[in-house]
Amino acid sequence: MSTNISIPPSFATYAKAVNNRDAAAMFSCFGPSAIVTDEGHEYSSPEAIRRWCVQTLNQYQFTINVTGVSPEGSETVITADVSGSFPGSPVSLRFFLTIANDKIATLTIRN
Repeated sequence: MSTNISIPPSFATYAKAVNNRDAAAMFSCFGPSAIVTDEGHEYSSPEAIRRWCVQTLNQYQFTINVTGVSPEGSETVITADVSGSFPGSPVSLRFFLTIANDKIATLTIRN
């Protein structure tokens, strides 16, 4: 893992929640006005993000193994190997995030 910067605690908690298959703990990492962009869809309300957490855990049964962390402009970019029940697994994904008040404010997941 790269040590350019440390993993934001809210993302470390997010990854742990994913790996423990805990949608409630995953959801708790997001701020009240968070925005998530995943697979071309934007989730911009707490209820939409809560549903996204449950749906992605159930549908893909994935785990996250962080392999790198770096700053990119105003965002932190987390690189991770993601394994689960989806075509092409495992894949390396990049999680672009901003943090506000110790919570994830924005999260965009890309290849």
